[in-house]
Amino acid sequence: MLDLFESLPFPVTTLAVAALSVFAVALVARVSPSWFMWVAALVVPFVIAYAIYWAPVWIGHRGNVADHSAWEPIAVGFWGLAGVGGSLVCVYFLHRRRDAKQAHF
Repeated sequence: MLDLFESLPFPVTTLAVAALSVFAVALVARVSPSWFMWVAALVVPFVIAYAIYWAPVWIGHRGNVADHSAWEPIAVGFWGLAGVGGSLVCVYFLHRRRDAKQAHF
């Protein structure tokens, strides 16, 4: 699975991390208070990006940690920002939906 993910071009992996971030934030938003949804939209994508970026090293798949850490700010930064963008849009619509449901009661 890691070989497949590492073989994908950077824009595709960015979209994959963004989609996973939106999904995770949507799950968190369903069970959390309103203010925490916004915090999760800013934090969760970077946690996911960090974990996916370092997973090959943690598993022992990639040996050159120095080379891997040199690219970390770029990869985790772009992946995280893409995830934050999608997550903020998701939380915005979930927040509006939650407010609309509360207005009907």
